[in-house]
Amino acid sequence: MAWYDMKLFFRWHPKYTEASSRLFEQRWGYRFYSEQAMYLWVFRRKVFLFARWLYVPVNGANMAVRIVAKLRSYIKPE
Repeated sequence: MAWYDMKLFFRWHPKYTEASSRLFEQRWGYRFYSEQAMYLWVFRRKVFLFARWLYVPVNGANMAVRIVAKLRSYIKPE
């Protein structure tokens, strides 16, 4: 993945995710996932992709995700 390709993966934002989930609910009639869980997934995915872009092995990238998520929970508790 090139650095400029990351714009595609990092463009997720809560307002886009919320609009998508509302559309899903309207079309299918039920809540597929909570927005908060989706935001957390997007954050964790960004950390993982960035670590992989730095050529960190998958196990190391997963560890980085856990560490950064833990630090984030201390700084910004939900």
